[in-house]
Amino acid sequence: MAEFDLKPLNIDLPHTAFRLFREWTNKVHKKFPNINLIIQDEKKLEEDLENSIIQALEELRKTDLNRKESGWDIGFFWGFVQSNLNHHWYHEYIQKQSNQYKIISMLQSIRLNIRNNPNVSEIIQKNYENQFLKECNLKDIDSTISITKEVILKNLMFQNMYIPNIESQNNLEKCLDNVIIDLIDNMLEQKIPIYLPELDAFMNSNNVKNLILINIKK
Repeated sequence: MAEFDLKPLNIDLPHTAFRLFREWTNKVHKKFPNINLIIQDEKKLEEDLENSIIQALEELRKTDLNRKESGWDIGFFWGFVQSNLNHHWYHEYIQKQSNQYKIISMLQSIRLNIRNNPNVSEIIQKNYENQFLKECNLKDIDSTISITKEVILKNLMFQNMYIPNIESQNNLEKCLDNVIIDLIDNMLEQKIPIYLPELDAFMNSNNVKNLILINIKK
């Protein structure tokens, strides 16, 4: 990430992040009354807010603000940070508690384990081929499993979870990858509600204007 001067925003990042998270959890609990939202490290909330602010500035840096109406940049900044932070917290504190996410994590653990234990993979591969050929009446059928879809994970939340290595994949790894890809696709397609409040009450418009002026329009 690029370096930005966040001082013009004139907010206490840890305090603001905690206030936002508290309001976010209040709304989430109305939808999911029994969900566990007790966190281990409040420092991560500050880091999440800072990362969202920096990403908003990075997006503004790519934009020709001279072609936008006056004040558009401030509204964009508020909206981007709200959406980005809400999306991250939804994934981190709601999706990660889902059965679907646990299955993805378990499959990835199996995938890494068989890569480190080739003998296990060979045994499963032999059993698979025997079973596959036994059930099929076609002559010389190809038992090779292929990846059914190409996935480019632009979503940072899943990049560390699914790291394909196509060159060294065998049938077992490809089988697991297909299931993992489908589960991740399904999770990424989920519509994420906005539980985070609008940010104009937390970040003064004049301070946001100065933040953009110093970091983008200088």
